[in-house]
Amino acid sequence: MKDRNHQLGLLVHVLTVFMLLLKGADKLSQQHVLSGGFFVGLGLLIIILLILEKVYHWSHRSVKIACFLIESAALAGMAIVFYQEEKQYLPYVFGLSATVYLIIALVSIFRKGESTQH
Repeated sequence: MKDRNHQLGLLVHVLTVFMLLLKGADKLSQQHVLSGGFFVGLGLLIIILLILEKVYHWSHRSVKIACFLIESAALAGMAIVFYQEEKQYLPYVFGLSATVYLIIALVSIFRKGESTQH
């Protein structure tokens, strides 16, 4: 069961990275280097963290928390960009997602009984 939860968590991170890379590439194609570079950079940072967790056997809990915090900031940025693009519902969806990711990270930080070792 724990392995299945780990795989589902990995899927969530990969899907978030996919969205970040798509929006970043879109912004870069529109000559918006700052926001495009921000999204692509955060997406690549999450990929690097996930790879380094496996290579160097870093604590899954620490990497999970770091990924959720990075993704929370990235999704909040995407909500702002969608608001500026005058999308109707997407800013609310991504703002809510950013809030949920932040809550998950904070609960993971303050949860008792979860091992910090791999």
